[in-house]
Amino acid sequence: MLSAVRSTGREEGTLRRKLSGAPWRFGAVPPRPLTAPVDDRHAVEVWRPATVPGHVQADLMASGLLPDVERGDGVAQHAQANERDWWYEAEVSLAPLPRPAGLSALRGD
Repeated sequence: MLSAVRSTGREEGTLRRKLSGAPWRFGAVPPRPLTAPVDDRHAVEVWRPATVPGHVQADLMASGLLPDVERGDGVAQHAQANERDWWYEAEVSLAPLPRPAGLSALRGD
């Protein structure tokens, strides 16, 4: 959920937009320490369609890259997904949100 919060001195309000309907995509990057640069999306080699809300193993299964967790070595293959860092992104239009005259912020929930 993306929220635009405004406070104009006279009124306060929150306008909300659900992000689950946006066209999400996800991609893997090599694991990095927490002290590494935050935005390493340029390292994603292949972006694939994603479902949000969801999780990376479900998106990998939907893309045909992971077997069912209950088949063969599915548990081990699902665990290997944790050995990578993952990016999820979507473009979101904020045009319908009015620009309040006052303090405003965007917040992801």
